[in-house]
Amino acid sequence: MKIGKEETGYIKGLMNIRQTKCSMEFFEKVLKGTDYTIVNLVAFFINPHYEVKFGLKTRKLYMIVYKLLYGKK
Repeated sequence: MKIGKEETGYIKGLMNIRQTKCSMEFFEKVLKGTDYTIVNLVAFFINPHYEVKFGLKTRKLYMIVYKLLYGKK
């Protein structure tokens, strides 16, 4: 990321996310005990970082499929 001239704050933010190793399921479970809600959820069938890692094109997951798979309301 330093080679790509990303800002230091942006790199630190991404590294913080990486270090938490928090799954979406765990994050949503933690949110249930708070007053926070997820406003704009975007689920991916093929995650954006797989495009760089494996050359796969990013694909969003239809929310109906996401809800069926994960039982979300």
